[in-house]
Amino acid sequence: MCTMATTDTDTNEEVTVSPLPIDRLADRPSSIRALRALADNPGRPLTAAQIAAEGDFSPKTWYAGVEELLLNLGLVTTAGQAGNAQCYRLADTEALRGFKHFRSGLQELVGESV
Repeated sequence: MCTMATTDTDTNEEVTVSPLPIDRLADRPSSIRALRALADNPGRPLTAAQIAAEGDFSPKTWYAGVEELLLNLGLVTTAGQAGNAQCYRLADTEALRGFKHFRSGLQELVGESV
């Protein structure tokens, strides 16, 4: 919990900082790698195992929170099944367009490594 002294009253006021859901992407680098794997395969549905392999993380990581985060943020959507495996693709949403714009801006600032 953060506290902040106000200059006009010199009292301490509690400030609660609640991160936005999009901020959680920075806490899970595998979520960014998953988005990149899906972006590298536009329109092609991928299974969790394929996303994980292309994103260089374990499928367990996908199911341990990356899937839920990306679905809840509206960045990824389900896209049928391959056998018993659920498939995913990038969602065509305002959230994804905003993320792409943000990533493009970062690339301009720091180079292609983003």
